[in-house]
Amino acid sequence: MSSRESDEWSHCGEISSSYRKKQHSLQSYSTDDSFESFTSELPTVTRKYQTAPSVPTWTIRDVMDWVESIDFQEYRDRFCQQMVDGDILLMLSEEDLKNEIGMRSGLHRTRFMRSLHTLKLEADYSEADKTDLNGFLKDLSPELSCYTYRMLARGIDRGSVWSLTDKILETDIQMTNSIHRLKILQAIRPEEVAAVLAKSRPLGALSKEKYDLFISYRRDSGAHLAALIRLVLELRGYRVYFDIDEPNPGKFDSSFLENVLNSKHIVVVLSPNSLDNVNEDLLHKELRCAFDHQKNVIPIFDPGFEFPEESLIPMDICLITELNGISWIEEYQDACVSKCIKFIEGNLNKEIVIEKYNLTCGNRKHVHFSDPTHKINALERELQKMRSELSEAHKKLEAERRKNSGPSPRRTPIFSSDGSFDFYSDNSS
Repeated sequence: MSSRESDEWSHCGEISSSYRKKQHSLQSYSTDDSFESFTSELPTVTRKYQTAPSVPTWTIRDVMDWVESIDFQEYRDRFCQQMVDGDILLMLSEEDLKNEIGMRSGLHRTRFMRSLHTLKLEADYSEADKTDLNGFLKDLSPELSCYTYRMLARGIDRGSVWSLTDKILETDIQMTNSIHRLKILQAIRPEEVAAVLAKSRPLGALSKEKYDLFISYRRDSGAHLAALIRLVLELRGYRVYFDIDEPNPGKFDSSFLENVLNSKHIVVVLSPNSLDNVNEDLLHKELRCAFDHQKNVIPIFDPGFEFPEESLIPMDICLITELNGISWIEEYQDACVSKCIKFIEGNLNKEIVIEKYNLTCGNRKHVHFSDPTHKINALERELQKMRSELSEAHKKLEAERRKNSGPSPRRTPIFSSDGSFDFYSDNSS
């Protein structure tokens, strides 16, 4: 045991006694005293972290103060007895808390690990991180900062990060979150991501006719989340159509919607404002095709998305407001992916689409078309319907008149190419 550790060990009881005295002085504090006098009596721990804490350099005493600050006073002495300093604190696992600290309650361990996770994100690693590995990880995604110290402890710095593999991240760095591993690998080893995806696919090449999933998204706001969902679903063996693989992604042609028809499920990424001003754009056409063919449509709601007023959503896709969906939360990505898989495997929305299709999308008397072709087709159908009704009415009228007054010249409607009509008399009868 070093002299510093021995000195801190001998002060464990003294620290607890000192803190209890300060607590007593706070309880007896008079409201007539000055604010400065009040703050001077506060325990050091409550005023300590005005800047990012340099956790790797913490002493045992610093760790004990932090443990007390997050309301785990009953374990304070155990951290002292186990001589947990900043270095050990950053490497603690939930198993260590249970076996070494004696934290038997699962809820206590969950709360403690949550506080430790927050501390890792806020910590200053500059004393140990000379190449700014933490800055690199934060640039990829802020939540990756929690792995900084474990990487540094394994001898990984900014210069050697490019040698990481999926296996090293999962086993040595204990990065169990597959999405976190993908984010790092995408930045440093894109070829390994491709290899992982290829290995995970089932035997047999991706069918040109059939996909398990089609990902529909608003190109200007939902591309990032759509790409992430595509990766994690392909990792789980699903065949996913994503238009970024096409030569001209985002460009619509007459064969584009065939990929919607050739997919079993449609995942719709609803990013902020994605349903605002949809007017025959790609998202509108993809959704309309999915509903027309009664696909299992799975909405995924990006944070910040809100449905516009119902009157502003085209009637042919308004069924989207009736479907159950998944709120995407970055901190719980694995849970979101698992829920998405339940929607896929259980066809959870397909019955809703079939049941409500005729009530919403099936009746389109008031649909507003911006494409002249759609408008002409709709008018032609209405005109044909009017012609049929008019012919039926004329037949009934003629039969009634003959019944009442005997034979009379027959008047037959003649329709011209522009839809107008006139009568001529046939006197041969």
